[in-house]
Amino acid sequence: MEEPPFEELRSACFYEGCIAEAIKGFKFYGRLSCLYPLVGLLDECYRWHFQDKDIHLVVPVPLHRKRLISRGFNQSALLAGWLSKRLQLACGKNVLVRVKNTVPQVKLSGKERRRNLRRAFALSDKGLVAVKDRNVLVVDDVVTTGTTIREVARVLGEAGARKVYGISIARAL
Repeated sequence: MEEPPFEELRSACFYEGCIAEAIKGFKFYGRLSCLYPLVGLLDECYRWHFQDKDIHLVVPVPLHRKRLISRGFNQSALLAGWLSKRLQLACGKNVLVRVKNTVPQVKLSGKERRRNLRRAFALSDKGLVAVKDRNVLVVDDVVTTGTTIREVARVLGEAGARKVYGISIARAL
């Protein structure tokens, strides 16, 4: 298996119990009251694992425009925005775009996820300037197989990011 295009990927918790319920409530039912405790978990994970990494930019995993319209918000963008404020780091909410309207990953196998996300992300017009020679922290809510962070990190690396790190609230068991 090839080396991942990112330096390190960390999650604050496992995706189970009250953490899974909070993430589902936030992501699928718009329970914004869950946002602040979830950002607190990301903040703690960052301080534990990334404090010394000289991160320059926090970037959320983007949603496709159609999914953004149906959901009403991008959970990763909200998490990244609040985390970047807490850490006093720049947030690149519009650095990446999702150019492919993929099917939801939740019921796909690892191989299907890789195929589903291949070439799903691209750099925005402003993205090249934002990431070139920078250390970037990619924020997502849940990591299952790592396919999303791999594909996002590949795009950021090709755009000239010095190092790419990944952080999520939870990791699937």
